Amino acid sequence: MAASRLPVYRAGMWLLFALGLLNLWVALQSARSGSKSGGLTALAIFFLCIAAGGWLGLLRARQFRRAREQQSRGDAILLLVTELKRHDEATLDRIARQGGPAGEAAVMVLQGRQEKTRSG
Repeated sequence: MAASRLPVYRAGMWLLFALGLLNLWVALQSARSGSKSGGLTALAIFFLCIAAGGWLGLLRARQFRRAREQQSRGDAILLLVTELKRHDEATLDRIARQGGPAGEAAVMVLQGRQEKTRSG
């Protein structure tokens, strides 16, 4: 879900970069020709594009970090599930009550055992 927005942020950053470069070029051409109002406006738009591009970059980095953390958390839970399979149900209940990633893994093991006894 969060990773699906990453290409949109990247495209927005590049679009703002291109728009900023275009306005910087216009500002430089206006400075060479002596026109001040057009150059100042283009320079202001250039700085706005740089600021907006930086903001989108920060948003993209935050979304990327969240997606990576969710992937790591899922991997850790799967590793815990494989380790907790050999424990008895009393121990798993105690771990599940404590919460956290180990608690989630314990709940998954308990649910798997309950489904196995229902179907078997």
